[in-house]
Amino acid sequence: MKTVNSTGRVMNPYRQYAIAVKQAVAKYESKKEWKKNNPRGFKGIWKLAKCSMCKRGMRKDIAVLQIENKRENAPICMACIMGYKRKDPKDAGMSKWKTKTIKKFIKITNQSQN
Repeated sequence: MKTVNSTGRVMNPYRQYAIAVKQAVAKYESKKEWKKNNPRGFKGIWKLAKCSMCKRGMRKDIAVLQIENKRENAPICMACIMGYKRKDPKDAGMSKWKTKTIKKFIKITNQSQN
């Protein structure tokens, strides 16, 4: 089915739709390819290793160097070396909650465990 627009040009909506779909797919593929070839951040070195003291994640490259140098109790994260106390991951999520909400949550979890 062909139509004629106001300027007298013959338009085929099926063909226009097919062209639009091809352009959208090409745009999607090019964006995906760009993201693959241009990674952002420290993806290469942030493959996590476990700290031997706090059992939390740490940088993989630092852990490998500590093991190569035969450091005692390796790998140890920088926070443990410096003597900082790291927040418990369970408490870190509740830090923005109101005290009433925390008490209710603890009460509900205790009831569900019994």
